[in-house]
Amino acid sequence: MRAVIAALILACVPAPAFAQFTVIPPFEPGAVTPRISPRDYSFGALEAEPTGDWARCSNYARRFTHEEVLLGCEGLLSAEPDAPDRALVHYWRAIAYRQAGDEVGAASAFDVALQAYADWIAEDRYQAEPYFQRAGMLIYLQRYDAALADYTYIDGLLPRQPRTHGGLGRLAFARGDYLAAMREYDRAQTLAERRVAGDDYSIGRCESRAAAHIELELALSICNRIVRNTEGNPEALVARGFLKFIRGDLDSARADFARALERNEHLASARYGHGVVLVHLGRVEEGDADIARARTLASERVRALEAAGLR
Repeated sequence: MRAVIAALILACVPAPAFAQFTVIPPFEPGAVTPRISPRDYSFGALEAEPTGDWARCSNYARRFTHEEVLLGCEGLLSAEPDAPDRALVHYWRAIAYRQAGDEVGAASAFDVALQAYADWIAEDRYQAEPYFQRAGMLIYLQRYDAALADYTYIDGLLPRQPRTHGGLGRLAFARGDYLAAMREYDRAQTLAERRVAGDDYSIGRCESRAAAHIELELALSICNRIVRNTEGNPEALVARGFLKFIRGDLDSARADFARALERNEHLASARYGHGVVLVHLGRVEEGDADIARARTLASERVRALEAAGLR
């Protein structure tokens, strides 16, 4: 009965907002852009720009050093936040350790974050949100089977949710199963379009087709539409740049990656794509510098794109 009630509630109300803003667990930390896709690729759409320790801990727009991020997170934790905020803060704290190059600190912090999500789930195992967030973190950590278990549980609790299939699309992409990623993103889009205010999964639909090297004309149409509709969202530009690279249009691909960097200079996928194209154009030193910088920003995202053919 509680599962039925939860399904009815989720269908009728918007996604929950934690603290000052709505959060999507990060696939690529630093990609703070308008919410056009709940693919867990970014910290997500901010309903209000965070301030104080929230801004520092989330590293909003990549304005803060790792030390400042960690101080912001510690400040939030000292206020004894409730379970949703506590889990999220530990998640951000762990990412800050990893990006600072402290793998020992990161490993310990991710263990604490996982326990924080377990504590949140223990309060009410019929909530979907902690499973969604934990699954995103597990993909980030390349614990794919555990992430799949969370998505499978959510699907049993609340079937036919676009966000579940979007997450499964991201999981399949990370595993290199691009045909499965296509199917899941297409399914997510179909389900989302049946809602009054559905989310858009076009970036994943475009990227997965590019990685699979099939339906490239359809992929270009999808990418063009999302770039146009979002007035040049950086992640959409990266997806289109990746597609153009796969199609062999290097100059146009470089233009898209460069435009994405103009919008967000800290977006690792844009920096990496720009570097790869420069190498192919013979500007090896500049390209290698961009690639090295991208790996320090979000090595997991870079690794996924490299495996998908952006190399």
